[in-house]
Amino acid sequence: MTPPSYFTPWEEHRFWLEILQDHAYFVYNALSPSDVRNVQTAAGYIQAFGDLLEQLLKLDPRLETSDPSMIQLARSAQPVAYGYFQFEGQMQHLRIENRIELNLTPTYMNGTGSENAEYLRLLSSYMAGQQPAPLSLADLVDLWLEDQLGHASLLINHLDVAELGWIEKVQRAQTTFSALMIKQRQIRKYLRFTPPNFPVQLQFAEDIAAAVTGFEVVVRQVVQLLVNQRVLSRLSLRFIEHHFPESCYFLRKLSLYVPHVPVRDCSLTKPSFTPSAQTE
Repeated sequence: MTPPSYFTPWEEHRFWLEILQDHAYFVYNALSPSDVRNVQTAAGYIQAFGDLLEQLLKLDPRLETSDPSMIQLARSAQPVAYGYFQFEGQMQHLRIENRIELNLTPTYMNGTGSENAEYLRLLSSYMAGQQPAPLSLADLVDLWLEDQLGHASLLINHLDVAELGWIEKVQRAQTTFSALMIKQRQIRKYLRFTPPNFPVQLQFAEDIAAAVTGFEVVVRQVVQLLVNQRVLSRLSLRFIEHHFPESCYFLRKLSLYVPHVPVRDCSLTKPSFTPSAQTE
């Protein structure tokens, strides 16, 4: 029986192409309309990732990594993903120097850049028809724990100041993730002399899974309020639902190291959007 945490190449592409398309949407929406060139570039990447998703959906999800169709898809995706990585990096540089009107912070783009880099790592193997090596537990936590902390910070920032009750709920999750980040930095140093996956590290992975699961409950509650026009914010549905596939991916990857971590029947796609949706 295939373990629930195993992702086929098709599932990996489906996840990453949708995530990167979302990132392009967020840059597109955060740019000044007067910045025609960069707005057009972001729109071009939205379209390019959408085209790749459409190509993927025409393929059999059961295809192996070595199948010529999957190799060709990886070779088509690599220049798009790398080009977008460079584009976001340039946007970050200009934002640091205050030379661009962009309603995103430089640190936000550290997180999206790290995610893009992980897809590029996978693509380097997929283009050769090979199965990529899995991330170590420490590398997996580095990537996705930072993401969870970032989502909590962004949610606080996007809620109206009048929603103090919800802000305080999210702040509790933010504090938890910050504490976990501190412990992760220490565990990284323990690994200099202690082999990976030692008991404290595995317990830490369980603690992270519990925090991610608890935060997702709060996010789902906010989504329901947003859909029913019962919360004050500057959230878009695409922006907040971006959290769900990433949490699912993280939890399922974590369960490779701590199999008794409960993995719900979660989805690697956003609930309200088809993979190639072009609406906000």
